[in-house]
Formats: sequence, C-alpha cells, structure tokens
Amino acid sequence: MTPHLQNTTLAAWRKSGFDHVHCAWRPRHAEIEGTIRYMAGLLRQSGIQVTLMAMHRMGWNSRQKCFVDQDGAPIRHCYKLYPWEWMLREPFAKFVETSLCNFIEPPWRLLLGSKGILCVIWELFGDHPAVIACHTTPSKAGSSFVSKPLFGHEGHNVAIHRDDKIIESLAGEYGDETKIYQAFVESPRFDGHLPQFGVWMVRDEPVAIGIRETMGSIISANSAFVPHAIDRQAS
Repeated sequence: MTPHLQNTTLAAWRKSGFDHVHCAWRPRHAEIEGTIRYMAGLLRQSGIQVTLMAMHRMGWNSRQKCFVDQDGAPIRHCYKLYPWEWMLREPFAKFVETSLCNFIEPPWRLLLGSKGILCVIWELFGDHPAVIACHTTPSKAGSSFVSKPLFGHEGHNVAIHRDDKIIESLAGEYGDETKIYQAFVESPRFDGHLPQFGVWMVRDEPVAIGIRETMGSIISANSAFVPHAIDRQAS
C-alpha cells in the first residue's frame, strides 16, 4: 500500500467515529487473510479496537436482535472480505436490514458488483464510445464475445468466444452463476502484455491505482502486479 493510500485510509477510519470494528473473512485464503490483517493494523493505528473473526463464527442473538461474534459480543461495525452474493444466500441474511450492523462494504455495493449493471449501462448509453455492448443472452452477442459470471471475481469462469469457438477460458468457483455476454474488444498491448487498471477508492475519492498484466487475454489473481509510480512533476 502506498503512503498516500495508507494515510488516506487511516484518516478515513479516524473520521468514522467507530470505537470497535470486527474484521471478518473466509479462512484458507491467504491473500484475503493478509488484507484483513493489514486493515486490522490500520484500524489499531487509528485508535479503534479490533476483533478478528472467521465469517462462519458470526451468529445472531434473537433477544438483542444483533449479530454477535464468537464470544457473544454484539457486532456494530463489520469490515468483511466476503462477497455479499454469498452472504445473502445464507440463513442469517434476513437479519441484515434490521441488525443495525454497519457493514463495510454496505449491502448496496452488491448492485455495483453485479456485472448485470453492464447490460443496463449498454441499454441506457449504448451510443457512448466507452460503453461496450452487453447482453443477457448469447444470441444477441454475435459470434465473438466474452461470457462472464454475474457475480465473479479474478477472472474465474470467464470465457472468450471467437467465431463460435472458445479460444481462452479460466476455471473457477462461479460456474453455476448466471452469465452476461459482452462484445469482444481487442485491448491495446504493451510489449505483448495486456494491462488492467484497478482503482482504490477511500470514502468517495479515488486515491490510488493498481495495475495487473498478462500475456494472455484474461486477468486473474495470478496475473503479475506491475510496480509503478506516478510523478506529479511530469509535464
């Protein structure tokens, strides 16, 4: 994490007014656990008490009408790295709205995380040069398109179709998801590498970027993370 991103995140936590945050994740995922533990360190630097817990240890107290941790303590603020599309399928999901627990990210983030919104954007702004044709059925996508699971991550279960043949695909744990079908666009390459930019948002401000690149056509968690710097003095 860059100094600017770290300092901005620290400042945001200090402004939150939280005194105690539960940090939760699904075990046996090294990258996610590392991120959770790093965020927990920033929270502690911000003067906030932290409880680390596995998502499956979260329970519901029907008397207090709140989520509780493994010790029975109420969870008022929860920073979690666990997809909402999974969480909302579980028995306790019906209590999210009335629990008064402040989840980070909030439940409405599910709307932005769904690739179905790409179909809506195409329908509303199809004449914009930055918008790629996207459909809910492959028959409308032509012979060259990319199929993506509605709620997928890190390139899992993405497939590239060219002239009615799959030329590249990745396996994953989202194979049963509903899919969207997006027109195939040949993106620019640099020395043979295909880059993808990601933006870190803190509160409502973009504060840093990350770049992954691959020699293939599908960016995944195994794609190289590119060292880079932004020179504010450059003309």
